[in-house]
Parts: sequence; structure tokens; C-alpha cells
Amino acid sequence: MAHYYALAGDLGKSKTILDAVLGCANDLGYFSEEMDLKTNTMLGNFPQTFVHSSFICAVNGYKGAMTS
Repeated sequence: MAHYYALAGDLGKSKTILDAVLGCANDLGYFSEEMDLKTNTMLGNFPQTFVHSSFICAVNGYKGAMTS
């Protein structure tokens, strides 16, 4: 969704989503498959390649929209 909002020109919403996702990363910046937001516990497989690649794509879309 962050990538979508960046491409749609809503950089504020995109950044809000990216910041929220970063809050689910561990101290090294890794994401797990799922996150329990009530207990702030990473669940499922760890680390997840597709989650990381999607996050990088969203950040690149955000950065690209900032320069457009």
C-alpha cells in the first residue's frame, strides 16, 4: 500500500505506512512473516525474503515519487 500511495502522489500516507512497517522490524531491520501487534512479538518464519523485497520496492517508489 505504501508503494501504491507513493505512485498515486500521496506521500504523507505512504510515509505513515512505511514508518509503521519499520516499527515491526527488529534491531537489525529484519521482518518476520507475521507480527502480533498486541504483544509486539514476531511470529512465523524469520526472516522473510519477500517481505524485505516488497519493503525495498515500496521505499524506492516513495523516493522516486519525492524526486518527481
